[in-house]
Amino acid sequence: MSRLQTMARFDERIPEPTMIGKCKGCGEIITASEEFFDHEGEFVHDEFDCIREYFKKIADLVQ
Repeated sequence: MSRLQTMARFDERIPEPTMIGKCKGCGEIITASEEFFDHEGEFVHDEFDCIREYFKKIADLVQ
């Protein structure tokens, strides 16, 4: 048996990431492996830029 036939990296099965929803800050998909906030049913990445954009959008809605 050749060495290549025994290497597991050629036969890996990588599962699809579980989608949680879209970030209300940046608009990109949030997966289960990422850190995020759930604010009243709206998901936001745990990143400064996403949080800032989300609260800017909320502030625009209030005015």
